[in-house]
Amino acid sequence: MYAWKRELLTFAALFAGGGRPRAAGGDVSRVPVVEFQAADSRTETAIGEGLTRLARAAGRLRVDTAVGKYAVAHDDGCGVCGVAVAAGDTFYLDSDAGEILCETHGRERRGEDD
Repeated sequence: MYAWKRELLTFAALFAGGGRPRAAGGDVSRVPVVEFQAADSRTETAIGEGLTRLARAAGRLRVDTAVGKYAVAHDDGCGVCGVAVAAGDTFYLDSDAGEILCETHGRERRGEDD
């Protein structure tokens, strides 16, 4: 999936329902854990301007990279188990904790069932 399409879907999911973000657990005031359905490379994934605030808050924003103008860095892998994020992998960004999470720990942190 093209990076811009993935971000558009993510952005739409964040702001579904009245223009306010929806987070796990029903807290609509902020969205601390964001899902990325496919990493662009082992080290970073392109994002658009809509997600730069979250990436900056997490300390993971990169600018003018090989994958795009803005990117989220995930070269250190999952903050819980250390598993690396490979190109094409689903991963999560916890902007409050500043952590990248693998699919398993991201779903757990968001309170989602398998």
